[in-house]
Amino acid sequence: MDDHRPIVVGPALGKLFSIVLMRRLDTWAEDAQLRATTQFGFRQSQGTDEGSFLLKHVIDSYRTLQKPVYAAFVDLRKAYDSIDRELLWKVLRSLGVQDWYLDTLRAMYSDVRLRVRLGGQQGDTFPSTRGVKQGDPLSPLLFGLFIDRLESFLEARAPTLGVNITGRLLRAILYADDIVLLADSAQELQALLDVLEEFCRAAGMRPNPKKCEVVVYNDASWPAQVGRASVQWTLNDIPLKKSLHYCYLGTFFEGGKAWAQGRMTKAWTEQQTKGRGAMFAFISNCRTHHLYTPYIISHLYNSQALSVMGFGCEIWGPGAFLDATIGKNTICDNKFEDVHNLFMRRTLCVGRSTSIAAMRHALNRTPVFAVWIPRILNFWNRLLRRGGNNFLAQSLHSQLQEPGSWGNQVLHLIKEVPGGYTLPIDTHGRPTKIEQATIKAIVESLVERESD
Repeated sequence: MDDHRPIVVGPALGKLFSIVLMRRLDTWAEDAQLRATTQFGFRQSQGTDEGSFLLKHVIDSYRTLQKPVYAAFVDLRKAYDSIDRELLWKVLRSLGVQDWYLDTLRAMYSDVRLRVRLGGQQGDTFPSTRGVKQGDPLSPLLFGLFIDRLESFLEARAPTLGVNITGRLLRAILYADDIVLLADSAQELQALLDVLEEFCRAAGMRPNPKKCEVVVYNDASWPAQVGRASVQWTLNDIPLKKSLHYCYLGTFFEGGKAWAQGRMTKAWTEQQTKGRGAMFAFISNCRTHHLYTPYIISHLYNSQALSVMGFGCEIWGPGAFLDATIGKNTICDNKFEDVHNLFMRRTLCVGRSTSIAAMRHALNRTPVFAVWIPRILNFWNRLLRRGGNNFLAQSLHSQLQEPGSWGNQVLHLIKEVPGGYTLPIDTHGRPTKIEQATIKAIVESLVERESD
């Protein structure tokens, strides 16, 4: 079973009841500010973009300081399945969950019996005494409240360790059970790994050292150190893999000194490659299923292929946009648009002599950056949504004058748009919300320039 993830399939009424419980507990926990500050997994108005943004912010900030960042990407072995339920009830009680709600949760887990279905055949039932039910709507929240304790545990056991961001020490970024430990020296990173090992023992969880990796950012010597046995970090006395880059939450973060002006070149070139492969696979599937109607193909392409190429564009998009447009006066002279143009030609069955403008008109399409820029600018607004005291909003504020940072790149992006749009900064130099009418006007200005 090590290579499989059990999914609990239960009655629809039971899942509906779990949804009701989940929404009550989630709203209460958020309003009471009980969640870990850097936990972005399975939370309202939080997600992979926020986690990736924070990691990029750390790397960019230390790049400005000309200091390396040591990051350990940690995998927990069967995290959902290994939780000690009695310990989970204790954690919930310590947070303030009690009386009928806690009794209801305990009753839901009092007699959990499972059976394996394989090849249409069902095995005998067996009791499940650990973990939360994967597939139950309430489980991600229960697991999140349980693993959130890692933030305070690290602070208590390692109060002086971590990276200094916006005047506070950041030791870990969490996305459910995806953990990134951050330090500004090799020794401090090992100390944080030791504390994590202690936490796992106390929580009844097990790290999986074979799937953990260490990457050092802003250090030109890192590629040479990857192959040296003398440079090593351990978890449970097992050496961790050293990597040149790591795909965190679907976005590539390259180590060493690879970040020219903070533009995450590896991230978007990987998405270009993935997008091209997804485009060819999509066209092949259309032919296999005898789908030849251009309008339908164009509509499906957005979700089946363009979404693959644009995954994470909220984070790497500003750098990719600047790289593709500065000095060119166009948003269409780049490899993203090359893939897009090839798709239109294949869909319409036309040659290279057919103008791009005519293909766009026939399929009612716009340049890909015109699709992605609203996502980038709306993400700016998402960072500000929780107010100026929010950690992400503070991080954005600190970036505005930091060359190569995400926020600074967005400001340069807006400057590149024809029309002279006002930058979203108030008189005190703080970031402000970008109105939807302004976002729409920015996109229209870019599209209009391409059609001239």
